[in-house]
Amino acid sequence: MVKLNSSELNFGERLAAAVTRKGSFLVVGIDPRLDRLPSPVLDASRRLYGHWWEGAANALLRFGRGVVEAVAPFAVAVKLQIAFYEMYGWWGLEAYSQIAAYARELGLMVIGDVKRGDIASTAEAYAAAHLGEVVLPGGEKTAGLFNVDAITINPYLGSDGVLPFVRQAVQHGRGVFVLVRTSNPSAGELQDLTVQPPDSAARPPGLPARPRAVRLWEQVAALVRQWGELAGTPGGEVDDAGVRRAGAGTGGQALNRGSGEQPFGPVGAVVGATYPEDLARARELLPNQWILVPGYGTQGATARDAVQACCPGTRLGALVNAGRSIIYAFSEPRWMEGRKPSQWAKAVAAAARHARDELLAAADTRHA
Repeated sequence: MVKLNSSELNFGERLAAAVTRKGSFLVVGIDPRLDRLPSPVLDASRRLYGHWWEGAANALLRFGRGVVEAVAPFAVAVKLQIAFYEMYGWWGLEAYSQIAAYARELGLMVIGDVKRGDIASTAEAYAAAHLGEVVLPGGEKTAGLFNVDAITINPYLGSDGVLPFVRQAVQHGRGVFVLVRTSNPSAGELQDLTVQPPDSAARPPGLPARPRAVRLWEQVAALVRQWGELAGTPGGEVDDAGVRRAGAGTGGQALNRGSGEQPFGPVGAVVGATYPEDLARARELLPNQWILVPGYGTQGATARDAVQACCPGTRLGALVNAGRSIIYAFSEPRWMEGRKPSQWAKAVAAAARHARDELLAAADTRHA
């Protein structure tokens, strides 16, 4: 068994402290496409490495570091979509790792958008690579090369595919964001299907004791809440079957539950702002968990839509992601006015500042 909490702040508490300190809940998604990178970046990488894999990966690294520097004053975190780095093999993954490390050096939290999902030892291996420690030939343990603060995971395999990630996240002070209600247009093909939970299943709050049909994503949210409570049991343990065992003297109370002090743990949810009514419902279902909110910006959701994820009366609880609308701001005349192509990062910074201010204003207006 693995002890579920340590003396250090857990991921949810660290994130709450970072949002409060920074005065921002903006996350910038760095999903770089080579054909959209600024010409000064591409030209510099081509001069050094030519038109080959190394040149592509160097361009991603050069661009990623520039974006990180530009948004660091305005964002609380960056989210790296690993697929855009995996495209370029180990060179690309090295760029991913270096960008993540650089972002953490600048005080940003880093979310690896990896959407992993598997069971047993395979899930443990994924979790070790991104959240925990790996074993070297001599038996020594060292942090995984990717070393991010949190990752996204896919819950389709159920608790068998989630708890290995939760265990390592808690053990190492990291976090997971479980896909619940995603922002893509076809999400409802599965997520809006109605299901009849069995008597023993996790239940969304506010429903009668007798099970009734709920939307699939609501049932996933109920499980996310259950996993979050599991991870927040002081002195508690979880065995390989996912059975919670409360520690002595805890009474099974969840960490900070009802204390009024940052009641957030390491298990969060991904819920898109493109469905604002569902986002508001998700906040009801998940009162004490962080919600990572894609869909703001290029995908069409507004700041007012996105802040439905904020906890009532606060700026906490929501991490609103904006990607293309910020990292490619140099492609828009309004951000590049009066600037040279070499000043592309200033356009990125201006767009990040605007997004931060717009989100804060929307949150404050909502709670006024």
